[in-house]
Amino acid sequence: MSIFETTLEIRFWSLIILFSIGVPAACLNAVAFAGIKIFRRSSSAHYVAGQSLADANVFIIVFLQIIPSKSLSISSIACKFMVFSVQMTMSVAMSFFCLSAFDRWACTSQTVRIRQLRLIQVVRRLFPVPFILWSLVNIPFLIYCDLIPPTLACWFTHDLFM
Repeated sequence: MSIFETTLEIRFWSLIILFSIGVPAACLNAVAFAGIKIFRRSSSAHYVAGQSLADANVFIIVFLQIIPSKSLSISSIACKFMVFSVQMTMSVAMSFFCLSAFDRWACTSQTVRIRQLRLIQVVRRLFPVPFILWSLVNIPFLIYCDLIPPTLACWFTHDLFM
């Protein structure tokens, strides 16, 4: 077995191991922070649960891209949806990370008005915003990504979008 073949084997199996550990861990994290009553009272637990759900989706999407299949190069819709969903879920995960960091900062603020942004009512209203915002922002990926004819690679078809 050559070094190249060994590298390919390690790459393939490490992704499967990472996927099989990462997705259940992210889902359990989301269930724990969203399901346990003590955590539901905390404003940052909502952000951690949202980030965990987005991370689980990122794991699934990246794993589907790595699997050696031609499904992305056959369907234009699969190509567009995969690029859109990768961009959206990664942006949502980072948004929840930033909201969680803001929440931790707001709890130590001396200003009462900033501390009130941690109220559960505000957090529940703010929770769907990253999903809606990044879905709208990433619509151009659905429009400008397509299969490039000679190689059938999924890439941008409009020069201004590149």
